[in-house]
Amino acid sequence: MASKETDVHAAVAEIDDTAEKGDHEGQGFARFEEKHKSTLEVHEVKETEENACNEPLNLQEEKAAAEVLADPRLVNYPVQLVARIVDLEDDFDEPVLTFRFWILTTFWVIIGNIVATIFEFKPFAGSLPSTAVALFSWGMGATMAKYLPTRTFKFFKWKWTMNPGPFRIKEHVMIFMSYGVASEISYALEALCALQLWYGREPSPFWDIMYLMTSGFIGYGLAGLLREHLVSPPAFYYPLWLPYVAFFNGMHKDSAKAKQGIRAFWIAACVIFVWTWFPQLIIPVLSAMPLVCWMGHGNAKAYVLGSGNYGFGILSWTLDWNWIDPYLPLWVTITSYSGLLFAGWFLYPILYYSNAFDSLSYGAMSTRVYLGNGSAYPTTDILTPQLRLNGTAFEEVGPPHWSTSYIFRFFFGFTAFAASLMFAALYYGQEAWRISKANWKGDLVEYNDPYLALMAKYPKVPRWWYYAILVLSIGLSMLTFYMGGFQLPWWGFVIFFIMCIIVTYPNGVLVAITGDSPGDAMLTDLLAGLLFHGNPMAVMSCMAYANPILSHCIGLLASFKLGIYMKIPETSMLIGQLYGQLLQPLVNYGIMRMIFKTVDMDILKGYKESVNWNALGTRAWYSASVLWGVIGPQRMFGPDSEYPFIYYGILIGFGLVLATWLIQRWKPHWNTVEWMNVPTFFNGMNGIPVSPMTGPFPSLILGLISMGYLYRYHAVWWTKYNYLLGLGLICGTAIQGVFQTFAISVPGLSFPEWWGNNVDYPDRCFPPNDDLPVAMQQ
Repeated sequence: MASKETDVHAAVAEIDDTAEKGDHEGQGFARFEEKHKSTLEVHEVKETEENACNEPLNLQEEKAAAEVLADPRLVNYPVQLVARIVDLEDDFDEPVLTFRFWILTTFWVIIGNIVATIFEFKPFAGSLPSTAVALFSWGMGATMAKYLPTRTFKFFKWKWTMNPGPFRIKEHVMIFMSYGVASEISYALEALCALQLWYGREPSPFWDIMYLMTSGFIGYGLAGLLREHLVSPPAFYYPLWLPYVAFFNGMHKDSAKAKQGIRAFWIAACVIFVWTWFPQLIIPVLSAMPLVCWMGHGNAKAYVLGSGNYGFGILSWTLDWNWIDPYLPLWVTITSYSGLLFAGWFLYPILYYSNAFDSLSYGAMSTRVYLGNGSAYPTTDILTPQLRLNGTAFEEVGPPHWSTSYIFRFFFGFTAFAASLMFAALYYGQEAWRISKANWKGDLVEYNDPYLALMAKYPKVPRWWYYAILVLSIGLSMLTFYMGGFQLPWWGFVIFFIMCIIVTYPNGVLVAITGDSPGDAMLTDLLAGLLFHGNPMAVMSCMAYANPILSHCIGLLASFKLGIYMKIPETSMLIGQLYGQLLQPLVNYGIMRMIFKTVDMDILKGYKESVNWNALGTRAWYSASVLWGVIGPQRMFGPDSEYPFIYYGILIGFGLVLATWLIQRWKPHWNTVEWMNVPTFFNGMNGIPVSPMTGPFPSLILGLISMGYLYRYHAVWWTKYNYLLGLGLICGTAIQGVFQTFAISVPGLSFPEWWGNNVDYPDRCFPPNDDLPVAMQQ
C-alpha cells in the first residue's frame, strides 16, 4: 500500500492543485465554466455519462485517478473531495419509496421522537442519533428483504410489493434522511412548553399541534425559491454529507474498495464502542484532561486558564470522541478553530485578567446572568404576577451582567452574521442574480457537472408544489397565532418571514461550502425584543418560527445535494422529509401532554428536587423570553447600558469582508474564499463559551492530520478509509451513548467512585475556592 501511494501521490497532488482551486480561485461561477470545459455538457444525458470529464490523461495521471478518484473521468472536477468519494454509477430502476421505507421510517421516527421528547424533561441528555438508526435500519431492512413476501399487489393502475428485492442503497438513504429531519423534538415544542409551564397558557390541542406543524413546514416551501441557487452549483458541495456517502456506498457496493472500507468502519465502531465506556463512565478524567490546571497544582490562575469546563481550557485535551470533530475540509478546520482558540486562549484571558467590564467578578467562561456583585441574577424578583417587568424592582435590582466571554459572544455573533450577508453578496451575488433572472424567465442556468447530468433523467419537483406548501403554511400559521392565543400579530410574522428570506441565502452559502453558518438566532432575539418589548409570549413565538424556517429550508436544500450524490430523485427526497416532519409534532405533543398530566409542574420547573425530571431546556426558553421580551435589548445593549458596543460587530463584519473582497480583486490568484473567510473565523469565535473547551484543540490537531497530511500525502489510504473510519468512530460513540443512557442514566445507576472517577470534579481540576472570585467557586 505504501509503495503504491509513493508512486501516485505526486500526480494526485498535481491534480489537487489544478482542480481543487476550482470555482474559489476566481471567486465566482464564471471561472468554473471557463476552467473546466473538459467536463460534460448537460444537454444529452447518455452522451454525458460516456464522456464526462473525458480529457486525455497521461499514464501517471490515469494511475492516480484510478487509485484515488471515485471515477477516473472526474480528474478535472473542481471539488476534489467530492471527486474522491462520489461515483458516477446509477441504477435508474432502483426503487426508492418502498414498503420497507414507509414501515422503517414510521417506526424509527416514532421511537426517536418518543425518546427525544421524554429526555427534553429529564435532567440528563439522551437521544437516538441518526447514525445509530442508519445501522439499525440496515439490519432490519436486510431482514425484511429476506422474509417478506414478494407478491405484487395492484391498486387500480398502480402496482406495489412488500418486498422489491434486496435492501438497496437508495431506500436506506431515504430512511436515514427522513428520520434525520424528525429525530429531535420540534423546535417550537420548547416554546409551547414554556408558554404552558411559566406563562399559564391553557392547552389547545388542535392549535398547539398546528403551532408545531406550521413552524416546521414553512421552510420547505421557501426551499423551492432557492433550489437552483444553492443546490445546482458544483462549488456548493455540502462537505458534511461526504462521510455518509462513503458509508452508504461501503454498505451497499460490491467493489473490493468498498468492502475494505466497510470492514474498517466496523472495526472502528466496535473499538470505540468499548473504549467510550472508559471516559464516559469508568475513568471520566479521560474525557477532560486540563493539562495546565494539573501542572498548576492548585494555583488559581492555572485553574482559570486550564479548566476546560469552567475556564479557558488552554491546552485542554480529551480522549472522548464525543468532543472531537476533525472531518471538515482543511481550510474550514483551520479557519474555524483558529477563531475559536484565538478567542479562548488569547483574547478572553487578556480581557479577564485586565478586569474589562468587571470580568473578575463573574465566571471566566460562564453563560449565567449575574448581578453586579457576581451573585445570580434574581429574574423572578423583577417580574409582576402577570410576568411583566416591575420597573421599581428592576431599578432596585439593577441591570443584568454577563461574563466578558459571553458578552463578546453576542459581539462576534453579530460580526459573523453581518459578514455572512456581505460575503454572499460580494462573492456570490452576481451569480445569484443571474440565476434569479433565469428563473423569472422560466429558464435554467446549466453547469458542466457530471452529477447533474446523471440526475437530468429524473423529473424535478414542480415549482408549484413549493408555492402550495409555502402559501398553505403561512396562512395556517397566521390563523394559528390568532385562534391559538400566541399573541404574535400578522405583521410581526410577516417581518420575520421577510427576515428569513433575506438571511437564508447567505447562511445556505456558508453551509454549502463550510458545513456551518451563523444562523439567525441572535438577530431573531434582538428584533423580537425590539418589536415586542413587554410581550414575552410574542417574543417566544418569533423564536419558535424563525429558526425552523431557516434550518428546514437549508436542510431540505442540503438533502437535495445528498440526493444528487446518491442519485435519488428530488421528488422522493421531498416526500420523505415531509412525511417525517408530519409525524414529528404528533408524537412530540402526545408525549408532552402525557408528561404534563403525570408529573408535578413544580418538579418540571425545578422548584421541587427530582432525580428523574427537570425541564432545563424549557427553562432556558423562559429565561430567554424574560431577557429579550421583558427586560429587552434596549436595557441590555442600548446607549445607556454597560454594553453599547455590541452592535459595532455588525460594522466590523461588513468592513472585513469588503476588505478581503478588495484584496481578491487586487490579487486574483489569492484564494480569499478559503484562507480569508471572515464569516467562518468569527463563527468559530462565536462557538464559546456555550461549549466546553475540551474538544477544539484535539479536533484541530486531528483535522490537520486527517484532512491535511493524510489527504495530501497518503491519498489512496485517505480515499479508502478516512471517512469510513471517522464515521465508524461517530457511530460507535453514538451507540454507546444510547446504551449508557438506557442502562445507566435512566435507572439512576452510577460507577463506584475512585481516583479516576471523582464525582464532584471528574477532570480532577480542583478549584482553589479561597483564591477565586465568588462566581468562579465551585
